[in-house]
Amino acid sequence: TSPINKGPCQTLYEAIAKDNMPPSSVQCTPSSGSTSSDFNFVSSQAESKWFDGYPESFEKYNAPWSQLEQYVFNAKMMHTDVSVNRTWTIRLGTGGNIYSLVGPMGETVSPQKRIDSPWIDEVWHSVS
Repeated sequence: TSPINKGPCQTLYEAIAKDNMPPSSVQCTPSSGSTSSDFNFVSSQAESKWFDGYPESFEKYNAPWSQLEQYVFNAKMMHTDVSVNRTWTIRLGTGGNIYSLVGPMGETVSPQKRIDSPWIDEVWHSVS
């Protein structure tokens, strides 16, 4: 039996899926919010406050990193909710990476501070 759902599991895959996805919480109720996506680049500097780079970066790229975001950008997904606590925006790079996550708590995947790789810093992903 599944320790979370207390019911019989018919396959190993089902058991893993059920244990990783417990029943929904009452706090996850649907709202009148809307989710959308956009594939047209508009700088995120206003909400992200990108770090402009180190002197070495200017020597190599001849521009602040905020001006280079257009080469990384692939898509933006937004959720706007009646509750500002459920409103968020993520920006996805051409490799599928989330390079910006802005929500009510501020930016949690923030502009990176590496001399040679402003958008290849910390990658969040699940490893099993």
